[in-house]
Amino acid sequence: MRAMSIGRAQLDYYPTSGSAPMVYALGDLGAQLLSERGAAFAHCEWSRKNGEAGRPFIEHQLEIVELHIALERSTRGRSDVRLIPPEEIIASSPECTRKNRNPFALRATISQSERAHDIAVVPDLVFGFMFPDGSRRCFMVEIDRGTMPISRSDFRQTSFERKMHAYLAAYGQGQHMKQFGWKTFRVLVVTTDQQRARSMIERLQQLNVPQSPGPSLFFFALAGELQRSDPLAHNWQDGGGRATRLNKVVDQASVPRANRGSTLPRSLDRRTAAILRCGWSRECFARSAGSLLDAFDDVDR
Repeated sequence: MRAMSIGRAQLDYYPTSGSAPMVYALGDLGAQLLSERGAAFAHCEWSRKNGEAGRPFIEHQLEIVELHIALERSTRGRSDVRLIPPEEIIASSPECTRKNRNPFALRATISQSERAHDIAVVPDLVFGFMFPDGSRRCFMVEIDRGTMPISRSDFRQTSFERKMHAYLAAYGQGQHMKQFGWKTFRVLVVTTDQQRARSMIERLQQLNVPQSPGPSLFFFALAGELQRSDPLAHNWQDGGGRATRLNKVVDQASVPRANRGSTLPRSLDRRTAAILRCGWSRECFARSAGSLLDAFDDVDR
């Protein structure tokens, strides 16, 4: 309250029903104080910006922050995994990425209706898991509040299908390797209801993007259910409609490398298992048997 009285914070009101939590925003003097202590800001007109922020924007930002906090709480105190925050991901990225005004923007070129479209997709949140052996798993997050159409007849217009297409194309074109040095990543989609999630998955399964992992790139969850559970233990739904958990990623990465491969997915037949044990890489095998890519998608690279 004292920060408000001296102009360092600002209380933002927006129409709602019943008793809702209050939202406090950074004021001009608060931004100035942080700048004096080393924080970087493009400008200090925060009070004007706060006045222009509407309810949808505020609720979207709150949902992003709530997921970030839930991830921090879920990994705090664990010895087998550490949360990698966005700023650490940028700090460890190539210099060209660090100097970029929007370093997390993934750009891709997509051919549609005999035309090439250059598209940029900017995730709402980027984070990773770091494991004791130094390996990591990285994720991009899309918080969908149901305001964007899932698909449109005109590809030039924004839609969630276009956004998924851009992620797949960026992966297929190796943008994650160029920008961040990642071998792979996953996109977590948090949406409003089961029908919308189902429609997204249906559109996703119709996309055919060369060199991409296809629907397995995406995990889906409902906002209301996710807020009531641990994000690592939560039952996400992958792009193939199967249940999966982020805990599975953590558990697999925590197994010593010497022991990996001793337990193979049940869906692999004996011939496939023999090939993997003979030392074929996942990429090599995927090229010769692309239809089996999803069957062992979680095998570590």
